[in-house]
Amino acid sequence: MKVRKNGWVVSVAVIIVCVVNSDGRWEIIGMGIGESEAKAFWLAFL
Repeated sequence: MKVRKNGWVVSVAVIIVCVVNSDGRWEIIGMGIGESEAKAFWLAFL
């Protein structure tokens, strides 16, 4: 995804966490936006 940051257009990582509920339907339970999908981003997100 591209976003505008300090007047510049930069790429960012968007993480969306989905689960299947007891009815069998998908639900989004979380979303995070970070500089990259690096280990540090995942640890902070989780």
